[in-house]
Amino acid sequence: MRFIHMADVHFDSPFTVLASRENLANERRLEQRKAFADTIEYIKENEIPFLFISGDLYEQKYIRKSTIEYINNLFKEEQNKYVEAMVNISKIVNCDDINELRKITNVLQVTDSIEIRIKLEEEVKKAYNHSIVKSIDSSKQKEKIIEENLKDGYRIISIDGKFSKVVSVINAFGDDTNKQSIVERLHGQQSMLNHASCYSLYTDMNPGIVASGKDKHAVIISIDNFDSSSITVISNSDCATSNMTNITNSSNVKYYTGSSLPNVTRDGYSEIDVENFYNGKRTEVTSLLCYGKVNEETIEAAKELSKEYGRIINIEVVDEQKLIEHSLEYIKNEMLAFNATKDPQHLINYITQNLNFASAFSEKNKDSEFNDLRNKGYHEEEIRNFIFSALNQLKYNADAIKLVRDYIMYERKSSPRITTIITMEEFNEFVNANEVEKIADKMIEAMVNGTLDVDGNFINNDSIIFQGKTLGFGYLKLLGFISWISSLLILTIGLIIFYSK
Repeated sequence: MRFIHMADVHFDSPFTVLASRENLANERRLEQRKAFADTIEYIKENEIPFLFISGDLYEQKYIRKSTIEYINNLFKEEQNKYVEAMVNISKIVNCDDINELRKITNVLQVTDSIEIRIKLEEEVKKAYNHSIVKSIDSSKQKEKIIEENLKDGYRIISIDGKFSKVVSVINAFGDDTNKQSIVERLHGQQSMLNHASCYSLYTDMNPGIVASGKDKHAVIISIDNFDSSSITVISNSDCATSNMTNITNSSNVKYYTGSSLPNVTRDGYSEIDVENFYNGKRTEVTSLLCYGKVNEETIEAAKELSKEYGRIINIEVVDEQKLIEHSLEYIKNEMLAFNATKDPQHLINYITQNLNFASAFSEKNKDSEFNDLRNKGYHEEEIRNFIFSALNQLKYNADAIKLVRDYIMYERKSSPRITTIITMEEFNEFVNANEVEKIADKMIEAMVNGTLDVDGNFINNDSIIFQGKTLGFGYLKLLGFISWISSLLILTIGLIIFYSK
């Protein structure tokens, strides 16, 4: 086997270190093209069957359309699969339709070169990232002004209803490094060195974020003025990303939409990494968040950020009690909807929101004034009872059972939390038991219809009754009727004879 291997070509790299010398960066990019073209020519002349490019063919942020066309032209004569893949990639650029992206992804084969799959992943991620940003833009929160202090540059408002926010907790673990100001922490020298900062998606349906209810001195910031392309990582849990290198080893880094991420966040908070600088623009705080009471640290942070940005900073106050009430109301409505329709999706919604509730309130707030939240709405035994009651109502609906089973399996992969109310083993045991029950029900029905005998053997309608071996329930009914008529006749004859005497 003969092959050519190359890597780290980085077409259209800006070569910023060469910027001090006139046209040197452009000369270097032209040399790249020539070296690559020479390699392709060598492959053709020597009839080498394989070219392996093990990554970084492009400098993804700077690649030009002309460069892609140049590379495609080098392969056109060979009808290389690379060209086909590039056509597919061209279809998904600026595509926001998640379903369409999934279709295109399925078209691409495993044999596609590494750089193509990297490019594909980049474009797919872009669409999912857009969904995250869109969920913030489309939030419909209700606002009420509590206090205005325009002199100091802040406004305190209460928020309610539907909302979705990308937030981060400053001093989340009680470690305020060197007692830095909020501006220094966010936009100081360290932020210049960091690649990105970590945030969480916070919604009214699953408001569980780190430090909420634990550290009364924490400052929670919210952002919404960032570009979707500046999102580098999305995970349903802390994935321990290095802010300086943007490298993570977490297996939970997947594609999530703005609507799906809250419903799979089970370990307190999700992680969304956003570039501190993108296209020459820094990521800035939009508002600050508080639970119930506004602490002094948040007031000071609002004043500092207002001076830094030259605009009013809103301090948004969230009433956790209302969030609890909304969550419990939703759970109740889904339970009622299932009882009315027997639609398995309502059962899934019921389980999901109970898990959201537990993740957001039960454990996170154990050290706060909300330490009794579990007793107010999250009762594992009651949840279990309803789940199995619902499953009993669905047990003859194979499609519904499969839908619930697939959901439980997926939920279990995301987090073990669901095992506190139902395990996969319990579910399978229930299904297997009811498979036996269904068989027994069918046998009894067949016996009633006279198609099975009492030993479970098939009988014909013209079969005779002999020693009970072909005695179906249907025949038994007939025999009983005949016996009843015969007894009535005997009794009648007896009475006639008695009175005739």
